[in-house]
Amino acid sequence: MPSILKRLLTALALALALALAFSAPASAQWKPSKPIRIVVPFTPGSLGGTVLVARQDAPFSTVREMVDYAKRNPGKLNVASYGIGTTGHLNIEFLKRVAGIDVTRIPYPGPAQANQDLYAGRIDMFFDGPTTASASSKSGRTKLIAAATEKRIPSLPDLLTFHEAGLDYGGMVPADFTTKVRSDYERWGRVISEAAIKLD
Repeated sequence: MPSILKRLLTALALALALALAFSAPASAQWKPSKPIRIVVPFTPGSLGGTVLVARQDAPFSTVREMVDYAKRNPGKLNVASYGIGTTGHLNIEFLKRVAGIDVTRIPYPGPAQANQDLYAGRIDMFFDGPTTASASSKSGRTKLIAAATEKRIPSLPDLLTFHEAGLDYGGMVPADFTTKVRSDYERWGRVISEAAIKLD
């Protein structure tokens, strides 16, 4: 299957899952509202996700160091995101939940503005795409912390995933479309509910 089609299918699965999650009633005790049944004759395969990137002079270089720093300094780390309910936004909320840390989300109009402030040291971290993250790291403007993916990103083979670094972050790329919608719905739905995220 062509790469562009795989990416479209993965984006569609996430969009369906988020639509279901946002339509579910908010609750402190998250429960999927109903089973999801989707019949499709294909699988989207394995695709890249996002990378947690930190400013070059951040006082940590690994996931464990970042978590330890965040726990010693609750609310001090500023993490950029753009858009309500986007993967960047939800990744922050999910990281807070699985790591048990308190960080401050700083909203931006888009990734370009977020990266500008990251390079300038005005924010501490950002969930960026692998291509931009790799380029900024190689140029010495940022450092890579971990990949929010099930497996290591081929273009960044030395970068650990969150799971490898010791956090039960889970994978973002299940093997088939139906499983991906269900897992994204259960995963992000819980984050949306517990963080009380609402669309304007």
